[in-house]
Amino acid sequence: MGNLNQESVMSVTVTRFVRSLDSVALLDAYGDTAGVQAVNLPVRFGRPFDPAASGVGARFHEAFQRFNRGEPIQREFLPYARALHEWLRLAGARRMWTEWSYGGEESRWRGTVDVSVAGGPRPSGIVEIKLQGRDPEDGFCEDWAQLGCYCRLAAEAGRPIDRQWAALAYILPRRRQVRVLVQNDVWRLVAPLARLEAA
Repeated sequence: MGNLNQESVMSVTVTRFVRSLDSVALLDAYGDTAGVQAVNLPVRFGRPFDPAASGVGARFHEAFQRFNRGEPIQREFLPYARALHEWLRLAGARRMWTEWSYGGEESRWRGTVDVSVAGGPRPSGIVEIKLQGRDPEDGFCEDWAQLGCYCRLAAEAGRPIDRQWAALAYILPRRRQVRVLVQNDVWRLVAPLARLEAA
């Protein structure tokens, strides 16, 4: 037991870390959305489905993973997965990996990103997919914090922060829309983390 790496024992998931943060501190850290570009993707022929239904988020993430591999997916998810996938390609994504894990023994956190991208507005990107019943407009602070954590983990894995871009992709089935919020200045997501960790 004496050989256990102390860091690996103390490593927590990104989700757990973000959920532990004070909402006022999150708003202070991520309330300013300067530099965020919003792209609204209409979804034709999309059937509305309940984004809050039990397990629907996990099923959508699995469906996007299968769609990325060229496999068939559930009919209700297809237009949303296609819209996001096509937008990523048009934004310059050359390759996409879904459910990509970051964080090891040396990391403060560990977690699995929804989509890790080669190419786009910068050489590499991270995209988090969120299913929502309400329009996030500028994104939810906890989602930006989560994305910042993943960008920092990607930097620890050798993807320099100044060569990354990041996006939140909100699937809005009641509006038949995918709302993508893009942040090309990833430092704006990563820098507040030191303050939040110290709080």
